[in-house]
Amino acid sequence: MVQILMGMRAAALRNARQSRFGTVALLAAGVFGLLVAVSTLLFGITTSARGTGGAAQLGLLSLSWMAGRIGFAAFSGGDPAVPLDLFRTIPVGRRILARSLALLGFADVATVLLGIALAGTVAYGFRRDPVAGLVGILGTALTLIMIGLLGTIVAAAVPVGSRRRQDLGTLLSAAVISGVVVLGTLIQPLLALLADGRPRALVIMVEILPSGWSADATSAAAAGHLAGTLLPLAALAAGCAVLYRWWPYVLDARLLSQATSSRHVRSRSRRRVLPATATGAVICRELRLWIRDPNRAGFLLVAVVVGLGVCVVPLISQGTRVLLPFAGCGTAIIAGAVAGNGYGFDGAAMAVLLDTGAERADVRGRQLAWLLLLGPYALALTVVGGLLGGQPWALPWSYGLLAAILGGAAGVIPLSSVVAPQPLDANGSPGPTWVVKTYASIVLIALSTTPTLAVLIIGRAVGSSLITWLAVAIGVITGTVAIMVLGRLAGSRAVAGGPEIYQALSQAGFRK
Repeated sequence: MVQILMGMRAAALRNARQSRFGTVALLAAGVFGLLVAVSTLLFGITTSARGTGGAAQLGLLSLSWMAGRIGFAAFSGGDPAVPLDLFRTIPVGRRILARSLALLGFADVATVLLGIALAGTVAYGFRRDPVAGLVGILGTALTLIMIGLLGTIVAAAVPVGSRRRQDLGTLLSAAVISGVVVLGTLIQPLLALLADGRPRALVIMVEILPSGWSADATSAAAAGHLAGTLLPLAALAAGCAVLYRWWPYVLDARLLSQATSSRHVRSRSRRRVLPATATGAVICRELRLWIRDPNRAGFLLVAVVVGLGVCVVPLISQGTRVLLPFAGCGTAIIAGAVAGNGYGFDGAAMAVLLDTGAERADVRGRQLAWLLLLGPYALALTVVGGLLGGQPWALPWSYGLLAAILGGAAGVIPLSSVVAPQPLDANGSPGPTWVVKTYASIVLIALSTTPTLAVLIIGRAVGSSLITWLAVAIGVITGTVAIMVLGRLAGSRAVAGGPEIYQALSQAGFRK
């Protein structure tokens, strides 16, 4: 059965439509993941082997990898090459199918990367004692099995049920991913603290969580504590057994579930706020989609949490408020980057746009809707952050850069969407190439701030507050120019290449 499923996956991947950009993006993502995994392994090789600080550090790194793997599983909703709903009507025993799917979940590139990263615990153990190294091998294997089973269960459990439950699952996935990103920014200062065994509350938390049990057992084996060695290993084995026994019931619930909808349409007369034009209609539609569409709402949640969290991290870890005034800038640039796949989110619904011939109005409406949604929030964060930061020099920097970022993002969003639209997979989630596109959008948005940043640097170099505050006006001007010029380019591209974009999205098999 496992061989059949692996053959299905290989056939699906072999016949999947993949652009050159998608192939390059997948390779780049794989290389990046390999580098991060190897760096985690090297940390286990080089970290101090004295005391329990090294074990706590490795436990924290294992926690970040576990959270990332589970977050990705919840976000992707399973393997699109072997969709679970395909087995609803196939007469295969549930336990046989569950066992086969569980084994298939380990035949994945993510498992290899996890194994490389978690091997840092093995290296840490052998540096202290050969017995501790053997314990590290056993603990790492059990941790890898637990993460694999948990990822498989989460991927099957999140999308089950009605559309409302699917939306909730997507938002929960976005919250997990946001937490992983914020945790990633905190890794370095937290590792430095854990090296000295402080703060004690964090050390205890890392030791209690399952991600740290392997490192705990390894450290206890090196110290000669038999009970401290056996208890974490027994807990890991028991956790794997519970997850393995639970998985068939989760699969059975998924395959027997029926999507239902309990939404009711209510008709209410509302006072018109937006103009009764094509652009006004697009603005109204986009504002609703950014709230109601789970993909868009999830990405918006990621931008809000990560943009604010990254700027708060220095205050938590080092007690400095230097980044607080730039919370709005961070939120805006992330929100702009994740919004650059609007037509990919819409999928085959782009046929309506082609029928009406309102491509340019659609582009302008998308730009204005994003500005109305993010602009006030980002500005409020900037004002509040500036007041709490207590750094007068940062005010012209934060306001000038915010104006440039908002304009640059509003220009890059539609252009990125029409140049390289990324269709959604069978689970309604963007593919892995979307991540590379997001990073490319961040670079483009950052480049749009170059004139403003140059004026700010000149003003700081000559010590002129007038020149520094002039950067705010420069940011407004360059942001407006970016909106107009890039929006016009996007509109022209949508008019000229609309049929090709629609063909690419419809051939991807997405169903709106």
